[in-house]
Amino acid sequence: MDLENFWYFWDFKGYWTTWENLLNLLQTEKFSDFVTYVFKNIREDDYNVFPIVIPVLFSSLLTGLDLPSRTLYILSITVTYIPLLALIATKTIEYIFRENRDYFLLTGIFFLFLFFPSFWSPTVIGYPDVLGLIFISFSIYITLSTDFSREGCLKNVVMLGVTLWLVFLTRRWYAYTVVSLYISLPFLNYILFNGLSVKTRNLILVARNFFLSGIISICCVITFQTQTLLRIISTSYSTLYEGYRLGVFESAIVAFETLGTGIVIFASGVTFFSFFVRKTFPKQFILIAFSFANLILSSLLFFQTQTAYVQHCLPFGFWLLTISCIGAYLIVATFVESITPQVSITLIVCSLVIFYLQYFSNDWERHKLLPPPVPPLQMQNYSEYERLVKAISLLPNSRATVISSSGVLNHEMLITGSLILNIPSHIVPYPQIDKRDHLVVEPFLERYVIVADPIQLHTKPGSQLVVQVPAEKILKNIGIGQAYKEISGPFVLANGVEAYIYEKTRPYSKTEIIDFLQPFRQAYPEWEDELNIIGSLLSIHNISLGDKWGHLNIKQSSIITHPGENTPTKFNWMLSGINQLKITSFNNSCFNKDSVSFNIESGISKLRIKIPHGQSQVINVDQFNGIESTVTIEKNISVDCDGISIELINN
Repeated sequence: MDLENFWYFWDFKGYWTTWENLLNLLQTEKFSDFVTYVFKNIREDDYNVFPIVIPVLFSSLLTGLDLPSRTLYILSITVTYIPLLALIATKTIEYIFRENRDYFLLTGIFFLFLFFPSFWSPTVIGYPDVLGLIFISFSIYITLSTDFSREGCLKNVVMLGVTLWLVFLTRRWYAYTVVSLYISLPFLNYILFNGLSVKTRNLILVARNFFLSGIISICCVITFQTQTLLRIISTSYSTLYEGYRLGVFESAIVAFETLGTGIVIFASGVTFFSFFVRKTFPKQFILIAFSFANLILSSLLFFQTQTAYVQHCLPFGFWLLTISCIGAYLIVATFVESITPQVSITLIVCSLVIFYLQYFSNDWERHKLLPPPVPPLQMQNYSEYERLVKAISLLPNSRATVISSSGVLNHEMLITGSLILNIPSHIVPYPQIDKRDHLVVEPFLERYVIVADPIQLHTKPGSQLVVQVPAEKILKNIGIGQAYKEISGPFVLANGVEAYIYEKTRPYSKTEIIDFLQPFRQAYPEWEDELNIIGSLLSIHNISLGDKWGHLNIKQSSIITHPGENTPTKFNWMLSGINQLKITSFNNSCFNKDSVSFNIESGISKLRIKIPHGQSQVINVDQFNGIESTVTIEKNISVDCDGISIELINN
């Protein structure tokens, strides 16, 4: 951690900042408040705090060490999870070798799990997802140690259901592994305790018990993760993450390279070898086949949604390592008359050497058979990033939009940099992925934008038009880009990428707005209604705020505004494809409850209405489409609580 020099962003800082907030809550509030918050968060948040609850409790015991926050966070998730995973996984493998267990070899296997790079790689950069593997391993242990084809195992049925729910609770994306386990665990259990013979009653009992476990898992989700469940039901994640998805074959190649082709080759080889010794080691062969089936099934299910990043490869690495450890055990047991301490020492040395090359070698080059190295997170040209953030902080009386989305430059990175440099942040969040974030209007109303050259994207081509289209127009000075002028730069960032600050010097013209939205209309015809709203809002100009209380803000499809004490708030715009406006007086806290006046007029049409305090009114505005109009909001008698929202509606 001391070697890192990085402005953390996205998943690199997500759970870290959550951990900081949760640790602060634990230390400053009553423990009951801490528990209440955890359960509330689990119920409402897809990225809930469950994976970091134990690290937070552990960290609270270490605050006297005066460690940097980031170091303490990584230490807490590493120490609390990886040794426990190694212990449970080794105990699971020991169970199938209980007739001829050898503690020398089991010690070597423990070290292989303890120092397996695929478990450490996501953990040392801030992901707590390795917790899910603890519950996966424990669910296998329950299945190996319980005969579910017999009566009287209700306690273990409940335990298995809760355990598999905890896998999903750890991270939502583990759902694919949970599905794979619920398909494969019944087969594993039946074959282990009944062989391949068909015993109808036993089959029915196994099916019943695993069905009950599944019901228990579902009940846990309904009880504790209500909002998450509702979002899952209503969301197409394959569509949402399309930008992160390559083909199945390409995704498999990415996963294999992340895990290291060496372990993929070895695991494949020992799977093949185990087939030939299946009569001598039937239970071991069954567990290898079970692990291989889960590797294939869970990866195929996952790759339908997105390509795996380093944390998503955790279960794949777990299956490969399980296969490899059992396979190594079979090879030694087959060809060596007696297992000696030298075998254990060899395994321990191998695990430590690979771990050293992964994290402590100064030479970051690697052999293709090993996983990719994980050097400390560093930023090239750090001084240029500092210069950029300081330049943004000096921009007069306005905020800036960062139209860039990669590890070289993005808005979260600059927000983090502002905090590190103790500089007020003027950065406006910006959408990154088309189908997840959509195009939003607010950033284009800001006075300043930061654009990178070449344009910075981090997903597959065509999935980030929200970044690509405006950045291209600004850099090439075409379309809406003609409304901007370069005022600062270049700032030479990592990989030679140059960043520039542009200032918006005039409103967008009607032609420029139409040209800007056209690529989105072609790529996403289902966005037609929201693009009409965005086009109308982008046309707002000549804003004149009323004195004293006057203001105007735009949020999503609405305008939030208030008249002044003596003068109205006014603006011009050009509606496009908007049929109705819903005007709402939203503040009910004042005693002076008179109405507020809303006026819209063009050269040929005029409409004036009074909105009663605390009420709404919908008006038709077809006659104002395609022509410039002026909106005026003014008080009647009192200006108190005259705030209104103007919602644009397509019917």
